[in-house]
Amino acid sequence: MYEFNRRKFLGVVGGATAALGLGLSSRNALAQAETVKSAKNQVETDLAVIGAGPGGLASALRAAELGMKVCLFEKRDRTGGTFNGGMGPFGAGTHIQEKYGIKNCTTRDAFNYLMDFTHWEADARLASEYINNTAFMVKWLEEKGVIFSAMGGGGGPGEGGFMHAISAHPDYKTDAKGMYITMLLTDRVKANKNIEIFMETSVKKLVKTGDAVTGLVAQDKGGREIQVKAKAVIIITGGFMGNPELIKKYTTYTYKKDLFYTYEMPHITGDGMKMAWDTGAARSEMMMDAYKGMPIYGGPAGTKNEWVIIANPNLMVNLQGERFVNENADRVYMGNAIHRQTDGCGFLVFDSTIADKYRAQGPGKGPDNATTIPDVDVIVAEAKKLNYPYLYAAESLEDLCKQTGIDPANLKKTIAEYNSFCKAGNDPVFYKDAQNLLPLYGPKYYASKYCCDSWGGLGGIKINYKTEVLNAALKPIPGLYSGGSDANSIYAGTYPSHLSGNTTSFAYTTGLMAAKNATDYIRSLNWCVKGMPVWPGRKKY
Repeated sequence: MYEFNRRKFLGVVGGATAALGLGLSSRNALAQAETVKSAKNQVETDLAVIGAGPGGLASALRAAELGMKVCLFEKRDRTGGTFNGGMGPFGAGTHIQEKYGIKNCTTRDAFNYLMDFTHWEADARLASEYINNTAFMVKWLEEKGVIFSAMGGGGGPGEGGFMHAISAHPDYKTDAKGMYITMLLTDRVKANKNIEIFMETSVKKLVKTGDAVTGLVAQDKGGREIQVKAKAVIIITGGFMGNPELIKKYTTYTYKKDLFYTYEMPHITGDGMKMAWDTGAARSEMMMDAYKGMPIYGGPAGTKNEWVIIANPNLMVNLQGERFVNENADRVYMGNAIHRQTDGCGFLVFDSTIADKYRAQGPGKGPDNATTIPDVDVIVAEAKKLNYPYLYAAESLEDLCKQTGIDPANLKKTIAEYNSFCKAGNDPVFYKDAQNLLPLYGPKYYASKYCCDSWGGLGGIKINYKTEVLNAALKPIPGLYSGGSDANSIYAGTYPSHLSGNTTSFAYTTGLMAAKNATDYIRSLNWCVKGMPVWPGRKKY
């Protein structure tokens, strides 16, 4: 075991975490303004929304715009979720794509890609409804004041086509471009007289009358119980990433064994899905939004931003010393390959000749505009100061194997075979690009260990395309809706990287969908007359 000093870690990468909007050194959205709290023990409202992250803020604001009286509950002292709304959402068939002439990014393109990607294991109607409403979501965010960047690059799947990056906003000062969406939405929510916000107030259970959900019981930080009578409830609490027990029980990962976090989320404990299950909701498929990353330092590049050269696509082997993946593969898909190996880990191995080449190239720019360190030995020295045990330097291959636990005989065979591929400029096994085939001859060797990192836990509450929560018989539970990570089960176990910005988009879009569908339901309670249709129209959200 080793003594890892997290204070040192935060000191080194505080800028990067702030850039991702984690709130470690940046936003405290409602600390910026007064919190609205009811002094009453009993509250009556049209709609209760549980969770003030991206999806919850969108739900509350949209429902209020549609004329609903809304109570918004957040157990923490700030809004915004963990990533403050992200760097930009996925969208298909948007007015921005049309403006910049982006081709092959229609709703049809996105839907077909996702369904092929998931082999149609995803709920196709839910996926379609979500994708078809992302254009409305992008327009709605823009109307609220979000500034989207110009779109360029190619058409077809990829960040240049589907992801709608955010430009800096003059009214919101952040450490990274675009990480202000939930700050802006929080201000809009606070300004809306139809919304009452309950901060540092945990929802303990839902209340049912017959088969319908008709309210909830909450508790504020002082221990005061609040009974809420509501005509509908939306659960949108961010998933279960901070609950190791749920991860172990319902996914194939074990926290701190084969799953490590760069960005800890201890507050996201699956509260929403547990109270939904207690109310009779069916459990949907659950997954980790995982990718290749060094333990604890798995950031956007798979390692600390300044250390990106050690994440370059050199030879990757498992503990058996065998190569098992094309090292050029997408980091999400590499995460899948790594997770299949013994102990859920793999090692990127390179030698001093490759290190010399990196040193000669000089510093570059990594994620979040970080200046990269070109000298591997400097990185190794920095890791030692941090007592970081997952980066290795050895004077011989035998010593490297001793440090890492890699089988030495097999590693020698693997390197010999790999070097022959490098010499021929052709990888006949995994077909890696020739430009990244760099041989290993020593004399000094390096390795960096990779497991899976994660952006969050997805799924848990089964919903239909109307965002209605379903029971075990797949029938809607009247008055109960969900969205965001709590209900995101449309990826069939692997995040679709080519549809970038997707989990953020799913939160905003299903939040808006749930608001409109819950509003329709509430209006049907208020206006339903025998022989008359329910309140007309469902789209757009």
